[in-house]
Amino acid sequence: MRFLLVLTAAAVLGRAESACPWLNAATAGGILGGPVTTSVKPGVCEFARGEAVLRIEVQKKPAVLSAKCESKATPLRAIGNEAVACNAGTAEMVIGRVRDERFLVSLRMVDASAGERVRKVAEQVAGSLF
Repeated sequence: MRFLLVLTAAAVLGRAESACPWLNAATAGGILGGPVTTSVKPGVCEFARGEAVLRIEVQKKPAVLSAKCESKATPLRAIGNEAVACNAGTAEMVIGRVRDERFLVSLRMVDASAGERVRKVAEQVAGSLF
């Protein structure tokens, strides 16, 4: 009986950590380099570690995402549909679509590999939307 109670508590606690439906805090911590604080609102998850911020936004079409590319958008293959990578000031972004949901993944951090990191997160987000 106690064993069942422990399993139930672990399941509830596990769900509380993964409040973001597209990425959990542990994976975000791996991207940002350590423990993160998490903020979740409907359609938006944000993970922060110091000055670094990883933001995921998912909206049903025809919603417009709050993304503004400052650099030329580069088409990406195999990350949902119509996915592009671009730069928005201090953030690297991937914007795309899976079925009727648009997604935006942005990563603001001072790191030469930020573009590659944001693409990896976008792959996970697009995969979770399928």
